[in-house]
Formats: sequence, C-alpha cells, structure tokens
Amino acid sequence: MGKSLRWKLGAAFGLVISATLLLSGLSAYLLTTQRFDIFVGDQSQLRTEQLAPWLEASHAYNADWSALSTLLQQSENLSQTHTLSLAPAIFSLDSGQLWQQSAEVIGISPEHLQGEVGSGGSIESVALAHNVDPEALIVSLEQTQMPTIPMTMAVVGATPSGAGIDLQSQIRYFVEYQTSPNWLSLIQKQLNASPTEVQQSLQHPQGFVALAQRYQIEPWLLVQTIVMAELERLKSMSSIPISSILNELPLIAQSAWNFIDPQGLAQPNTARIGLLHHDSMLLQWELQALLHGDERLIILDPTGNVSYDSARQLNNDQQLAEDIRQHAVPLYDLITNQPIGSALIVTGTHAYTEHQGAFLRSTGQALVMSGGIVGMIVLALGFVLVRTITAPVLALTHATKQIIAGNWQTQVPIRSHDELGQMSKAFNHMANSLAQQRMLQTRLIHDLTHELHTPLSVIQLEMEGLADQLQSADEAARHVEHEIKLIVSLLDDLTLLLKTESHSLEFNQESLDFEQLLHETHQRWQQPALNAGIQLKLSIEQPLPKLAVDRTRIVQALGNLLKNALRHTPANGQIHISCSRDHASIKLSIHDTGEGISAHDLPHIFERFYRADASRNRDTGGRGLGLAIVKQIIEAHGGTIEVSSTLGQGSNFQISLPINPSLD
Repeated sequence: MGKSLRWKLGAAFGLVISATLLLSGLSAYLLTTQRFDIFVGDQSQLRTEQLAPWLEASHAYNADWSALSTLLQQSENLSQTHTLSLAPAIFSLDSGQLWQQSAEVIGISPEHLQGEVGSGGSIESVALAHNVDPEALIVSLEQTQMPTIPMTMAVVGATPSGAGIDLQSQIRYFVEYQTSPNWLSLIQKQLNASPTEVQQSLQHPQGFVALAQRYQIEPWLLVQTIVMAELERLKSMSSIPISSILNELPLIAQSAWNFIDPQGLAQPNTARIGLLHHDSMLLQWELQALLHGDERLIILDPTGNVSYDSARQLNNDQQLAEDIRQHAVPLYDLITNQPIGSALIVTGTHAYTEHQGAFLRSTGQALVMSGGIVGMIVLALGFVLVRTITAPVLALTHATKQIIAGNWQTQVPIRSHDELGQMSKAFNHMANSLAQQRMLQTRLIHDLTHELHTPLSVIQLEMEGLADQLQSADEAARHVEHEIKLIVSLLDDLTLLLKTESHSLEFNQESLDFEQLLHETHQRWQQPALNAGIQLKLSIEQPLPKLAVDRTRIVQALGNLLKNALRHTPANGQIHISCSRDHASIKLSIHDTGEGISAHDLPHIFERFYRADASRNRDTGGRGLGLAIVKQIIEAHGGTIEVSSTLGQGSNFQISLPINPSLD
C-alpha cells in the first residue's frame, strides 16, 4: 500500500517537474529574445546627441521628464514646428495698426496701452483689466485681415522671426506676449540686497558673482531664478508651443549666465552651448520618427535606471544591461551642468548580429544543460518529499497494528502542522480516547467488584455470626436485608446508566408543568434539609412554560443533585434552587454553600464511580454514580449540565433544558 502511494506521488511529481522545466525554458527563451528587443543602431548615438539639447530643456521645463509626453502630443498635431524668438522684447508705438486697433477695442489710448504693457504686463492682461475678452480682441484684430504685421521689437540676443506663421498665430502671439521680468529686481529679491548693491554689481567687472559670494549664495541660484521667471512667462502664453519654448530655453540660460557672470568665472563648462539653438525642423523630424517609426526614446537616471520610455514597455527604475547603457548620451542640467541622466534612441526589430545570434544559441544550450541539472536536483528533492509525505501514512499503519495487538499507549509522532500532521494528531486523540475507555472499563470492573464485595462480606459475616449464635436471627435478617437492598440499588443504577449511555432507555415524555414540579421537589426535600440544619430556598424569576419530559427521570435527576448538595453542605448552610427562562430554554441552578470541589476533581465529577474524596465510605460519600446518572438523564432530554465550584465556598450546578415552542 505504501509503495503504491509512493509510486503515484512520484508520477505526479514527475509530471509537475516536466511541466515546470518546459515552462521555465519557454519563459527563459522569451526573456532572452526580449533582451534583444532593445537594439542600438549605428546612428542611434548621433541622433540621440542631436536630440539631447531638447531633452535637457525638457527636464528644465518641469524639473522632470513629464514635458516629453506633452511635446510628443503637440508634435502629433503639428505638420511643421515654427520657432518664434522668445528673447526679452519691448513693443513700441511703431507697431502700427495692431497697437491702434487694440487700443480702440480696449477703449483706451495707444499711449495708455503702451504704458500699461511696458510696466510689466501684456496686451492680454490690459484687456482683462478693462473687462475685455482677449479672445474677442484677437477676433477683432484678425478681421482687419492685415497681410503682414509690422512690429518693431528691441530684442536682446535674437531677432523676431514671424515668416511662415499664419495670421491668427501672429495676432495671438502679439496679444499674449509679456515683457521679460526685471532681472535686477529678481536678483535683489533673491539676495535680499539693497538696490544700491545691485546697481553697483551691474557695473562691476565680475558682474553679480562677488555679490552672490558676499551673501553666501551660489551664482547658479541667481541664474536659476531668472530662468524660472522667464519660463513661467513663456508658459503663460498659449500661442507658444512647447517645442518653441524648449528650443529657446538653452539660449535663455546662456543669456542669464552672461548677465550674472560676464567674465565666466563661475560658469560651468558649456562648450556645447553653441549647438543648443537647433533648427526646429530637425526637432520635428526626430519627434515624428519616434511617433511613427520603430524607434523609441529611453531616458536613464544618473544611476542607470529607466526614468522614461516613449514606448511605455519598461518600468521605472528598471535597470538596462551595461552593454546598452554604454551607448547612452549623457544629459546635463542647463544651469549647473550637473549630470541629470542619459538618453538613447533604440529600436525593437529583432535585428540580431552574428555575434548576438551566437550568444542566443549558446544561451539556449546553457538553458538545456541547466534544465537537465535542475531536473535531476528537483527529482532528488521530490523523492525526499515523497518519503516525507508517505512516512506519516506508514507510521499510522504501524501504530494501528500496535493498537490491535493491545498496545493502547501507541502514539504517532507529529512532525508537521499540515493535513498529514492533523491526521496524525487525530489518530493520537483517537488512541488516547480508546486508552481512556479501556481504563474506565477496567476501573468500572474494579469499582463494581469493590461495591459488591462490601455488602457480600457483610452478609457473610452476618451468616457466620448467626451460625456462631453471636446474634439473633431477626437482627441478622435485618442487616442482610439492608445489604441486599444496597446491592439491588447499585444494580438498578448501573442498569439505568448503561441504558442511557446506549440510548436504549425508553423515556415516557409528557407535557409537564415544570414550575409545579419544582415546587413539589422543594416540598419533598424541605424536611430532610431542616433535619440537617440546612436552609433550602426556591426562587422562580418568571412564569415557566410546560416541558415535554419524563417526570420520573427528571425527579430522579433533581433528587440526586439535592441529595448530593445535602450530603456535602454543613449545618447552618444554604441550598438555593433558582430557575429562569430565555427564548429557547429553561435555566435551572442548584447552588449550595458546602465544602466545594477542588479544581483537580472538577473535570471528572460526572464520571462513573468517581468520588472527589476516595476516603469516604458508601454512606457518607455515595457510590459515585449519582452525578453520572444526572448527566445522562439531562443530555437524553436534549439539555446540558455544567458545574462550577470553589473549594471551601460551595458548588453551583447549572442545567439547561430546551423549550418546545408548541407547548409554550
């Protein structure tokens, strides 16, 4: 039987191992080929270098890579990217009809409009201040259908470029354009310096570097303040696409550095600055390739983990292989020139080189060999596991045979807490129960022999005394009759107990007024209690329903409990019978102030022939059957009986009998 089970388990393990090896090999192959999905082409590094300035500007745009998604989305909707000059500019009255028309729509003079715009606002902000909808202003200006927009702008570092932009875009740019913030005010606020110190630094050969050092602030923080202010100005203008802003940010950063540090004492090494202002058509071509081609853009953080994947196939913080990372182009912060990560443009076309194909084949061979080795190891472990599973079953079979042979103390070792361990635990519990029953059976025979031996010995002595004429025949007959009655009572109790345990005792259940029964029982035992100097009380908390019980057996159970209470309660003590009910049962309590039961004896109090005090004789301690009979009678009526006791203070027996709703 054991070998059969082992073979079955072994076959099951073999199937599982085979399926595991097959699936693991397939998964390894797929993961290996996925490794080659990221292919770095010959032109990848060059094209990544061309895109790097916009990537660095994109990082400066939001201090992370979130602007890239917006850039790609805008590029999808544009057939051509146009770049306006975004360097600081101031519009003058020479802008022509646009200024005149704007002033008329807003309802102010051109001079007034110029003054408000020159104080740090835009035509849009002036319109809002005068409760004019900027969109209505744009529509009104567009209706002039001007073929060109004559604008004169004083530009720092660049000239305006509006050629090729449609009329509405020019007008919107004209209305939304905001003048640059006052850089001197920004520096003064950042350093918390006086206006005199800022004006003196403006004429100093080292610019604002010395002033920043005086206030223990790094010069790049001043540059960052200026760049962020300019960036917020550009973001507020919806007419400027993000691609134009990214194209202009490097130039703004360089202009801010030149303003703060004209001698380049604190500027980072930015030899690539001259390449930053790229052709926007090149940017558009790069973006369209990422959108519609097989290419994907991957950006890594300084530690080499993935920060951005345009194909959304790699998770953040995923580490790329070293041979791929070495092709990545480093990216730097526009202001501090500190590394912010690296980028590479890759494809996923499964284009293997000969070297890569050879590597893949060698990897497949290694997988086959390692799979075989792992399979052998797993089979060995499976054999050990099979023995571990079948060992408790074999031990259980052996223990069963030992119990059949009469070794009742046999136990199965429990080595786990799983189903096999639970089975072994259940077997040990069964073996203990059988041993307990065997012990009770032996004790029953011993106790029964003892109980019968005593009255028979008395009868024998009476007969010998009668034969020796030591006592009269009437006296001997009276003593013999008393002992015979004890034997008959003992046999009657044993018969009742055995019948109730085997469920062969017939109960004559009838509808009974339980409250009346309690009163009758109280009256019947009142005189024995008075004779013993004990106060017997009865209290019924509420009207009780009728019960379907065997009157004779219930009276016998109550009598046994009261007899037991009288026997163990000293004079001047009390016995209190109380009864109540709930929705499902009647609760009866018999509480005495007697000697109590020890915690050691309490669990065995309802066992046959058990006496809490083995030294008591039959007259003072009983035969040990009364409480066992009570328990069987109560349980035969579907009820329960429990006992609580404190040594030296008394005991409390609680009985619960179910209520039949049809009799209530």
